[in-house]
Amino acid sequence: MSSIVSGMIPITATHSAAVFSPLRWSVFLVWVVLLPVMSLAAGPVYWDWPEGESFAELQFDGAALDASGHLVRGLAVQRVGPDKSEVYWTLAPDGQGGFFTGAGHDGGIYHTDDQGRSRLFALVGGTEVLSLLFVPGVGLFAGTGPEGKFFQVEANGQVKLLGTVEGGYIWSMTSGEKKDEIWLAAGSPAALYHYDAEGGLVRVTEFPATNSLDLAFGSDGLLYLTTQGPGLVYRFDPGSPEVSELLFEAPQDEARQLVFGPAGNLYVFAMNPEEKVEIPGLIPGSGLPGGPPSPLMMLLGGNGEETVPRSALYRIESDGLVLPVWTGDQDLMITAWSSEYGWLAGGPLDMELGQSQLLRLTPPAGSYPVAGWSGGDILDILVQGKNPGRILVSQGHPHSVVVMGDGVRGDRVAVSTLLDAKRPVRWGRLRWDALGDAGNLEWSVRGGNRSVPDDSWSAWTKSWNDPDHQMDLPPYRFLQWRVAFPSEAGEDPARVTSVSASAWLDNTAPQIQRFQVELLQGIESGGLISHSENLTQVFRSGLKVEFDRQMNGRERVSARGAAASRAVRVFTWVGEDAESDRLLYKFEYRPEGNGNWRPIGKESQEMLGSWDTSEVPDGRYELRLTVSDKLDNPGPQGLSSQRVMGPVMVDNTAPEISGLKVHRIDGGLRVEFKAEDSSNVLSVARLQLSTGWATRLDPVDRICDSRSERFALDLTWPLPGEAPGVEPWLVRVEVQDMSGNVAVAEGTAKGEAR
Repeated sequence: MSSIVSGMIPITATHSAAVFSPLRWSVFLVWVVLLPVMSLAAGPVYWDWPEGESFAELQFDGAALDASGHLVRGLAVQRVGPDKSEVYWTLAPDGQGGFFTGAGHDGGIYHTDDQGRSRLFALVGGTEVLSLLFVPGVGLFAGTGPEGKFFQVEANGQVKLLGTVEGGYIWSMTSGEKKDEIWLAAGSPAALYHYDAEGGLVRVTEFPATNSLDLAFGSDGLLYLTTQGPGLVYRFDPGSPEVSELLFEAPQDEARQLVFGPAGNLYVFAMNPEEKVEIPGLIPGSGLPGGPPSPLMMLLGGNGEETVPRSALYRIESDGLVLPVWTGDQDLMITAWSSEYGWLAGGPLDMELGQSQLLRLTPPAGSYPVAGWSGGDILDILVQGKNPGRILVSQGHPHSVVVMGDGVRGDRVAVSTLLDAKRPVRWGRLRWDALGDAGNLEWSVRGGNRSVPDDSWSAWTKSWNDPDHQMDLPPYRFLQWRVAFPSEAGEDPARVTSVSASAWLDNTAPQIQRFQVELLQGIESGGLISHSENLTQVFRSGLKVEFDRQMNGRERVSARGAAASRAVRVFTWVGEDAESDRLLYKFEYRPEGNGNWRPIGKESQEMLGSWDTSEVPDGRYELRLTVSDKLDNPGPQGLSSQRVMGPVMVDNTAPEISGLKVHRIDGGLRVEFKAEDSSNVLSVARLQLSTGWATRLDPVDRICDSRSERFALDLTWPLPGEAPGVEPWLVRVEVQDMSGNVAVAEGTAKGEAR
């Protein structure tokens, strides 16, 4: 900030931090700091991965990340299966290398054979086919919602209704050693159903939860079941299912899924949903039919998202012990175990990236994408085969069924986010580093001037593989780079560890967006934080200025004391630089029309300044503010601009009071005087008696609005209820001009009343 003439030293601070100077006439400025919008500095500019940008922000199409965060060859993705319905809820293997797909919102069941050929297999009465179970030698079973219908589908696609659950949703089904017995998890409320040909569909038991979500037989021959609202895990002896054993209440609201993992152990995936799957008839925001939160969730507050990990994986031991394996804050909906790829998981579409991503979970808390593609919410994952296996994913909003794996042919490409230089620039070089066999990596770039790549963009350049390459592009605002990995995995596959793109940004001159004098609103006794002996000026914008001074302890600020601080004019400004360079400001003044500019203090980076005019002759002045970006642009590359304000009136001369006469009259006093100012309009007059009583004085013409005014007042004294005070009565008059200068005169009332 500019320093102040005549030894008045400005000290700046934000509203939350105070700095005080012990000097007698120091000034303390408080202002909300205005930070410039972050942009790009002039000169060389760099976009660095992973330092400045994250590889996780890339668009993956057969590329991925590894556990170290390096960019690697990932899983290629191909669309398979049906392409008719709006959403595909569930997948079930058909035992012959193909699979069934449960769809919505049309109640369709599709079959895709081992050659990838799909057809509509059956239409059931339910709107959403939420669960499918294929039992070899028995047939295909389907559960729906919100009607809660349970069907058997014959090999020819004929549909037979076996029963209806009371709650309306059949979330999962399984069978045990007795293949013709089917167990169903349903809701709401949470319930277990049993079906066989002789007894039909029977409700076995209910649970203190909203929904039963999943069930499976463990290696011990016992039946395990999970719930939502709260997330509970039970197990049963199928011979007496009415007797249940509660194993675990998860901190998460949904014990969503039972999964067989390493060594055939049984795991529970639990979650607190953030983005919800839209199912007709469900309460918005819950993801599942409504119900009260669990007592644990209420105890933790809300749904516990601030305290409880959003997603978690637990292992169930044979003795009933439950151990946490993995936790994370990702918004996931489904998991699967692959002997080749480990723990896999998926969730809602990433709206920022516009991509579906399949994640690999690395206990105890890590994760990274192994595949990315243009799709929707991941609703089910089916792992087929072993070494190499296939991973099937069903999706909704938008719908698709995709297959991925090392054996899947397809592109293996990663594309950067848009590099935005804010305006067309000269693009420089692309550099990259990698581990492993990186000789087959192919790089290319493209550019354009729209924030969405379209026909106005350039085509992808011819690919190259050297690690330091000059990009051959005309000036563009936006740039993207792309790297393609080889289709076949080598013994030591490439792992890209860093990428850097550069450009040259020509400098532009900074601009002064606002330059203004602060308008004084009032003067208060006391400092901003402490130092009650000080003066504080308050401006209309909220700015406050504190003056350090010697005081006699009186609370009221005298007019003359206040006027002394008015000689300091306070100015604020806002500078802006397109490249976010650091800015220097130079503050100067001169008499109006005189070409010699005189400095006010030194150059500073502050955006406020003050000018002490106490030793400047009265008159009209111009002020000039110069802003420069030379701190970040050496030599002739530094640019500047200026803004002039004026004329600014300097008037530090008080008005003159003449002919003050104070007479005693019957019942009071008569006061007469004349006030004149050499250069400014008088604004207000005031009278005060020695008792402390005071009143405003109006001139004879009633309006104080010229440089010369005559005052005459008959004052009743003492007023009713007022003590008369010591005689002779002392009368004090003060007159102030528009610049805040104050003249004071005193007189006494003598003589007899007349």
